[in-house]
Amino acid sequence: MVKSKGMLQRTVTGILIPEKWDEKNDVIGVSIQAIDENEYIVKGCRDDKDLFNFINKKIKVAGKVFERSDGKFNIEINRFEVEDN
Repeated sequence: MVKSKGMLQRTVTGILIPEKWDEKNDVIGVSIQAIDENEYIVKGCRDDKDLFNFINKKIKVAGKVFERSDGKFNIEINRFEVEDN
């Protein structure tokens, strides 16, 4: 189990990409490849189904970011918007 090093409120902008698939090859998890060159794994969103409609789009999200002990980041999204490219 990966422990969290701490939590920050943050706004992140980047491309929403598939991160996890089920046995039918349907996307069941996403992450954000951010402009700060980090990847933020989405661990929760108020409207997951709506979020999945924007895979491969540039989005801006606000939420709680947790830095994991392995140096990766998880994010719990409070709100998001699709950015114009």
